Amino acid sequence: MYEIHLMATTFFQRVLFVVAAAVLPAAVLGCAGAADRWEGTVDAGFRYRTAEKQTIVGDVPQGSFAARAGLLPNDVVVSVDGVDVTDATAEAVLAAVRGPTGSIARLVVSRDGGLIELAIERTPRAKAEARKKASAESE
Repeated sequence: MYEIHLMATTFFQRVLFVVAAAVLPAAVLGCAGAADRWEGTVDAGFRYRTAEKQTIVGDVPQGSFAARAGLLPNDVVVSVDGVDVTDATAEAVLAAVRGPTGSIARLVVSRDGGLIELAIERTPRAKAEARKKASAESE
């Protein structure tokens, strides 16, 4: 009787472990994954110029929404969605351009002494990162 009980417990523990391993992370990671999946960003890189204390646009992949909107490398980022980011770091600008996938990020950039307002549709981050990786591999 003791052996059967031990085997049943072991079997039950295994089933419980398998179910917990399959369902629990899916539920927990599913929530985090949904946030990542729906969080979008503009398809562009940003870098901070320490001497000038400004964030500039780095790379803009060809064919991206950012390129189609007119964003160019070396544009100086002035504001994102109406928030002044002239003194913000590249990381702060990157955080500011994130938002729901499909929403519009409104950037004001300085180019050739003038200000230009751009409306860029946010793409899923994973898609943007995959495109950057593919363009880097093709070079």
